[in-house]
Amino acid sequence: MRSFATGLVFVLLCAGRAAAAEPEIWATDGEDGSTRNFVLWPNGGAVMVSSGRDATGRGVRGFWHGTDRSRFVVLESGAGAEIRIGPTPVVDFDNGSSERSRAQARPAFAVRDGSARWLGVWVWRKPNDPGTRYVALLSDGSAYAEPGSHGRWVRVSRGIRVEWHDGAIDLLQFDAAGALLRSWPRGFSTRSHRPEPTRPQRVGADGFEVTP
Repeated sequence: MRSFATGLVFVLLCAGRAAAAEPEIWATDGEDGSTRNFVLWPNGGAVMVSSGRDATGRGVRGFWHGTDRSRFVVLESGAGAEIRIGPTPVVDFDNGSSERSRAQARPAFAVRDGSARWLGVWVWRKPNDPGTRYVALLSDGSAYAEPGSHGRWVRVSRGIRVEWHDGAIDLLQFDAAGALLRSWPRGFSTRSHRPEPTRPQRVGADGFEVTP
């Protein structure tokens, strides 16, 4: 696989605001045992999320193009990946570092168990709060949010429940209109307290501009 140079500039403009189809998601692991997910949207946008020391609620944006046998991903960080599809899929990941530009091949698999509906990066907004929070959900059940929160998600009826390290809880479910979020701060009972729901946005669904 070719090394992706950090000095090149790529611009992706994904137009249209119609409801997006579900993304294609590939999962692999890093050399340190961390999980890495590539979320590939039909509009050409790509989002990579990772666990471990590189974990962040925002993930890394980029874009992709593909063939019947491969998917090529370029990220705004200068890193890149080739996902080779076959009987035994692998991901060649290039971190873009001049000291280590050689791609590192790792086994991979396509996520097709229903969790592709929520994996990736979300923008969560709470009622009466003008701020936003970026949340990354990974295929290994881990969750990360800005700034510095981490937790685990589990499946529940019509979605997932995220339990954060500080005791806060988020419930992400889906109805006919799309995703629905309810949030409980630490110390609030999910049985006695019913927060107002919000409509979170999934990063990549509506397209974005990428300038690595």
